[in-house]
Amino acid sequence: MFHAATAACWLLLCAALRAQTNLCEPTPEIRGEIEKAAAAPGDGQIAAFVRLREAHPKDLFVHMRYQDAVEEREQGLQGLLTNMLHEYEHMSAGSNGSTFEMYLLGRALEGISTLQTISLMNQILEKDPGYAPAHRTLAEIYGSKAFRDPEKERLERAKFAGLCPGSAIASRPYPLPPISPLLDQADALLKQGAGLSRIPSLVEEAMRQNNWRMQRMRPFEWYTAEEKKAAAREVQEGYWTGWGILAEYYSKTGQAEKAQEQLAAMEQRFTSLRRDQVSTWWKAGTLLADLFHRAKQPVKVREVLDRMAGYLAQKPDDTRGAQLEKLRQKYGIGTS
Repeated sequence: MFHAATAACWLLLCAALRAQTNLCEPTPEIRGEIEKAAAAPGDGQIAAFVRLREAHPKDLFVHMRYQDAVEEREQGLQGLLTNMLHEYEHMSAGSNGSTFEMYLLGRALEGISTLQTISLMNQILEKDPGYAPAHRTLAEIYGSKAFRDPEKERLERAKFAGLCPGSAIASRPYPLPPISPLLDQADALLKQGAGLSRIPSLVEEAMRQNNWRMQRMRPFEWYTAEEKKAAAREVQEGYWTGWGILAEYYSKTGQAEKAQEQLAAMEQRFTSLRRDQVSTWWKAGTLLADLFHRAKQPVKVREVLDRMAGYLAQKPDDTRGAQLEKLRQKYGIGTS
């Protein structure tokens, strides 16, 4: 009888350990299926993860990787995030407070409504102090720049390490893609006079990549308002660089009419650009003056420089004033 009781306890212990292990890392089988879904091209990736989630509705790591796939999407990110949150809110509401569904809702909210995530993780740990995924998520949050709390991070990491030795804790937010290098490549081709036919597609792809990078930041609390403004400014200034490259490309390839249309469009954008976006506005004016000079249109150069002078008359700036004077000297344009 003693042996039977011991065996029963051992079986329960093994079952508990297996269950805890499955909260630390996916099984090899699930890991392989996740890798296959992640390799699906383009929009097919989300569909692949939806099918995988339907096949394994109670696998924690399938749901987690589906959530990550949504956050990584290029097109329609805001709509996908909204739909995902609705899914997990509905799932949690119908679960009668199940830890599994509560955790998935909390994780879906991470980076979007992070204080709510923290609250849900703490509710889970009040019921089950050994629920490893909640410790992992809290460690991620407290280790992030936006919600940094070194002491809480240390405690959560220690608890998670005790439950899941050897398992890693991700850094939040996940790395952003870098600013696209394709504008530099297009500019290099323009200067070399080689591979010119590639320039329009390089410029278009660079603008798409940089815009996506900005869109990746917008819905998330991981980034400050200033960081989001800086990203938007980088995108806008990238547009101006790209438009300038296209104007020169059309000129170099004998497409004079297209070159003039490009310059006219840029002039219109410059006229309507908000002057409170000072850095972008000044860069746009400097670029436009140079392009008009190359196109041998001194009247247009003067018009642009006079607009810049008008701005400085309202908001004096010694540094920009010196820059404007250098431009006037460079193009041989005196004051009106």
